[in-house]
Amino acid sequence: MQVQPVARDSSTALDQALIRTVAYADVFDYPLTVAQLWRYLVGISATPADVNMALRSGRLCEHLEVRAGFVLLVGRAELIAQRLAQAERAQQLWRHAHWYGARLAQLPFVRMVAVTGALAMDNVAPGADIDYLIVTTPGRLWLCRTLTILLVRAARLAGHVICPNYLISERALVMRDRSLYTAHELAQMVPLAGMPIYQRMRAMNSWVDRWLPNAGAAPEGAIGDRPGAGRIRGLAEPLLPARLGSWLEEATMERTIRRLIRRHGPGAEVSFGPDWCKGHFAGHGGRIRLAYQERLQRLGIE
Repeated sequence: MQVQPVARDSSTALDQALIRTVAYADVFDYPLTVAQLWRYLVGISATPADVNMALRSGRLCEHLEVRAGFVLLVGRAELIAQRLAQAERAQQLWRHAHWYGARLAQLPFVRMVAVTGALAMDNVAPGADIDYLIVTTPGRLWLCRTLTILLVRAARLAGHVICPNYLISERALVMRDRSLYTAHELAQMVPLAGMPIYQRMRAMNSWVDRWLPNAGAAPEGAIGDRPGAGRIRGLAEPLLPARLGSWLEEATMERTIRRLIRRHGPGAEVSFGPDWCKGHFAGHGGRIRLAYQERLQRLGIE
């Protein structure tokens, strides 16, 4: 897919990109602000002025409408109240996300923690969990996962559901799946710790720019490491001898993968190895892609 800058004398490409972008958000029942519409504009490099001009032109009124500062598909105005309620719910959940994110960042062998999924977009339904992507030091991913599960269980006792369902090591920062879905996940994830790793990960996945050329900067809410965040890691990691650590890592990986496959079975979005643990057992990405294509077909967009 080639990104084309918007030509001043042509509106067709931009109009279609705007419809595509709003249709993708509609899969999540999520009206976009104009700023979000610009940031997540699919496949077109445009300016905020370009976007605003297209919305005011009237050319898009068959497919899109602007209400209360939100852009959505025609006939979907009921989503505005839902979005406002879910954003309010998200603000409450973010307090817990930051607290548990800081605890995860202090675990040995953790190098980056980022919030992903619905919370990253403030699109939180009742009972939603907190999804995290975690980057670990190479050769310690599965030991690190064991430590995160202890925190998951402690959080559950406190009535909170945290879900560190995607762990990769620093050797696996390049994403294999280069779909719009994965591009969105990378562009919208909110780093809470390990900003240098986050920046390296974004740079190593520059293919995201072909899908979302306006979303290069970190999203709102991204933060760097808090002072002293690595102190506990620095004290704990040297306590595990390298040879013993490698033996424990391999044994833990083999045992855990067998247990996960036995419990959940294989899946198209499930992947395990020395440098990754992707436990997306629900197959969410596949359903999103299918729903998006159905919307585009209904809208007459190729």
